[in-house]
Amino acid sequence: MERIRELLDDAVAGIEPSIGDPVGAVVRRGRARRRRQVLATTLAVVLAGGGLVAAQRLVGHGTPAPTAEEQATEPPTPYVDGDVVVAGSMRIPIPAGWRVITPDSGKPCGPEARTIVIFKVDSNEPNCIGALEVHPTRNRNPSGYLVQFPSAATGGMDVLTTPVSFTLPGGEPAWLIEGLDSEGMQPLPTAPGRSFYETISVPWSMMTLVLREEGKVARQRLESIRTGPASGGALVLPRTAVVAEMTVQGATTAESRANFGFTKEPKKIGDALKLLRRQQRVVDDDAACANGAQRTVRLEFSPSAPPSIVVSSPPPKEELQEWRAKMEIEAGKRTTVVISLGGDCQEAVSSFGGRVRLSDGAVNDLKRLFGLSR
Repeated sequence: MERIRELLDDAVAGIEPSIGDPVGAVVRRGRARRRRQVLATTLAVVLAGGGLVAAQRLVGHGTPAPTAEEQATEPPTPYVDGDVVVAGSMRIPIPAGWRVITPDSGKPCGPEARTIVIFKVDSNEPNCIGALEVHPTRNRNPSGYLVQFPSAATGGMDVLTTPVSFTLPGGEPAWLIEGLDSEGMQPLPTAPGRSFYETISVPWSMMTLVLREEGKVARQRLESIRTGPASGGALVLPRTAVVAEMTVQGATTAESRANFGFTKEPKKIGDALKLLRRQQRVVDDDAACANGAQRTVRLEFSPSAPPSIVVSSPPPKEELQEWRAKMEIEAGKRTTVVISLGGDCQEAVSSFGGRVRLSDGAVNDLKRLFGLSR
């Protein structure tokens, strides 16, 4: 088993530092143990109640909701427009004195300070590193760390941590792998010149951003982005799925076995999708409020089981590349729903589009379907 794990790690190793692993996970177990074993979050959501009600709307029942299978599979191509980079619905300001480059395959171009690097779709240019990287991607799912639990607890699966929610100005949802205020994103007097690494999934724009700046600067960078999302409305979900997973961020730890549920039962998967489709309180862009102070829930619906790999001894490089290609294709088909927990700002966002307000009762019903609540 350990040998297989090493092979899988090798298969995805070439993807970082560009965009992380093809299934949306940045597999850096040492760093995960050091920086994400305990993620204490403060559930502090302060909203003006009167404005929130007016900004919610109910979805009509005359038109069938779109499905994930009907959505675009190819991301837009980022480009420079004056002093901004346009990437999907995002308009990313180019700071004064910065330059924008595209990687020339095979030629090193990093690490580059004060540089924005625009990549091609799902490209892997490990020699090209910028302070801000823009990656078009078919994989709309949030990144995460892999947390290992005993195989008996999860059926031999690693559990992917839940993302940190962030609402970009204008309403586009974003999912971070690391809290901007976390220890790993802070400068340390004992480690001058330490490197920072933040991965931001922007699912509706089909983009992944990589920021290599400390948390305070990274926050300013994200808050300077302007968006005009076009993927609101009810949750866009798959017609069905073969595998479904639910991971709930704990109150005092990032993830634990007690907060992870997994099912292949068609009825349970169907019931979960029906429950989510019934949520009709749409959150408009100007009322979106998901933020990093909230705990989150990760729901994943996969149309097929993860592709297997036939291991030779020693395994040819082509074999590992084939497995990685399969994983990238499958990741693009998977649907993730992230629920940001907490009071009047309890939102559910689908990676394929749609954002709705979710009640505590609906969250508890989902937990029961996955065996996480009675």
